[in-house]
Amino acid sequence: MNRTNLRTGRQLKAARALAGIKQVELAKAAGLHVNSIRYMERKDRITNTPSIIKRVVVALERFDVVLVSDPTPGVCLNR
Repeated sequence: MNRTNLRTGRQLKAARALAGIKQVELAKAAGLHVNSIRYMERKDRITNTPSIIKRVVVALERFDVVLVSDPTPGVCLNR
């Protein structure tokens, strides 16, 4: 998955809600501190390093969540 598909905090929060997981669960799956997830969800535009964004995207994929960005940022289940 292209890391640029994760663009906004709202998109991340929606992805997590769609997966039915808490911030702490996503953080653990991504190998990050929960404060990193909280920070990202508060941002209008996600500007974290590419490696952190990739870790979050890969973790979301494990929960069958797909991030989309065309034409606008969104999420869907890969089922």
